[in-house]
Amino acid sequence: MALNIVPNSGETLNHSRAPIAGNFVTINAAFKIDHVEYVLGNQGMHNTVTFPINAVPTQLTAGFIGLYGANDFAGKAQIFVNPTLSTTSTPAVVQSPSLTGGSLTANGWAYLPCGLLMKWGTGTTRGTGTTNSVTSFPAGPTIPVFKVAFSVQLTLVTAAALHYWIQLTTGTLNTTGFKAHSEDGNGNPSAQTFLYLAIGY
Repeated sequence: MALNIVPNSGETLNHSRAPIAGNFVTINAAFKIDHVEYVLGNQGMHNTVTFPINAVPTQLTAGFIGLYGANDFAGKAQIFVNPTLSTTSTPAVVQSPSLTGGSLTANGWAYLPCGLLMKWGTGTTRGTGTTNSVTSFPAGPTIPVFKVAFSVQLTLVTAAALHYWIQLTTGTLNTTGFKAHSEDGNGNPSAQTFLYLAIGY
């Protein structure tokens, strides 16, 4: 919506009145987007905040924080709060977590507004041998990866009559997965299915 250039050289008010009025109509039309109109109560206040989806990374001035729209790791439109956008992450417009996001599936993940990342799913321990199988966190091109994994909670779901227990194998928790070990009440390795919840960022 372009504004009229007025007054032009040699024009009187009679010549420029209509273009000036047209400018006010244009300004009002733009102002009404996401705002209460001038002629209504609470004029000038926001009634909605609309963000375009940034497809090209935008660099903000140092010392400022930005509120913007972009696609998250799963390609869904989200609101982000972040000082800058990155050109190296996937997708390229995302540097840090959006306000929220995730995949609410049996093997899923979620971001909290504070930036905390959670991943959950199922795994199985080995019944024989001394090497524990690796349980991998949900991964893929649309799933964020832990920078740091704080902890993982394990819950057995297939224990039978004997008293089974399960534990995280020491030193195996990392940003992509972990190992777990389960035994029965007699100290024998046991193949058991378990649920896990990992927390980090």
